[in-house]
Amino acid sequence: MTNDAVKLEPRVNAINVLCFIQNKYIRYIYNIFSMGELCLNSKYVKLTTLGALMIVSGVHIKMMTKFYDKEQQSYLGMASFLLGWVIIALATSKGRKSKMNLLSCISVVMGVMLIMKSREDKTETKLGPILFMVGWVSLGLGVVQHKKGMMYKLLGLLIPTMVLLSMVPNGIIPKQREEKMVDGPGYSLFVGGWALLIFLNSLNRH
Repeated sequence: MTNDAVKLEPRVNAINVLCFIQNKYIRYIYNIFSMGELCLNSKYVKLTTLGALMIVSGVHIKMMTKFYDKEQQSYLGMASFLLGWVIIALATSKGRKSKMNLLSCISVVMGVMLIMKSREDKTETKLGPILFMVGWVSLGLGVVQHKKGMMYKLLGLLIPTMVLLSMVPNGIIPKQREEKMVDGPGYSLFVGGWALLIFLNSLNRH
């Protein structure tokens, strides 16, 4: 075996592993979307979608208000945001014995409130981001608690991954706002996370 072959071997092994994971993942996604596996409860789809739309709309209304007047408080945006989280708490907790999702929603809202308060007071808070992140990770796992299998857990964890990458204090959306970027990837990740939450929360639920 030549030196060149020795140098390429780890790379080849890594590519083989990635190809194996990719093939397994694609096959599993295909199984999920096959007619035998896919069964969405329309009641949960509607309820979760309503909550998600109110939360996303609340964020947009608040940011638009701040854009035109930095001193103006957006009570409509905050009301839409909070009511949306109440609906999400109901949609993800209804029909489940565990109150994990309710506590997760409370944790996210408390985290947001602490982060907003720290920005207004121009102080730093570590508790706010921690509550926000823990709440989202817990919620991502909570919406798939009715499903068995590691892949569902990984799909559930993809929700907080997408949301946190976009919304944490040093995430993509805050950076976009600083750079005054309009069509960045931040909101695509944010809305994509919500779409996945709606899908998984409604999948095969009775």
